Amino acid sequence: MITVQNPFEAILSELAELKAEIRKIKPPEPPAKLPDALTIDQAIQFLEENGLPVTKAQVYKLSFLNEIPASRIGKRLVFSRKDLLTWIQARTIPKVSPQQKAAEKLAQSARRRERAGA
Repeated sequence: MITVQNPFEAILSELAELKAEIRKIKPPEPPAKLPDALTIDQAIQFLEENGLPVTKAQVYKLSFLNEIPASRIGKRLVFSRKDLLTWIQARTIPKVSPQQKAAEKLAQSARRRERAGA
């Protein structure tokens, strides 16, 4: 019995083999490195992508109060991607286990009783 192969399937299999050979010869290019300096709009987008949604007014206020790492070039605010990521991580509150919560409540209760009895 003779089997007839679909010519399109043959072409697709040849193409897949050629792609595999090319990948062996030429490794994939690394993704383009993003610039470290960000404008205020880029910084807002970066903060939102990292779980900290803020408005432009909030960023200006944080910058004015020196609570967010920023630099001024002329009248423009410039942010460092690396510094913002460090700042976000420093603001992150670690998750407290139920045992730690219970121990803290017990300690607070003991302090209250101690003050009341003194």
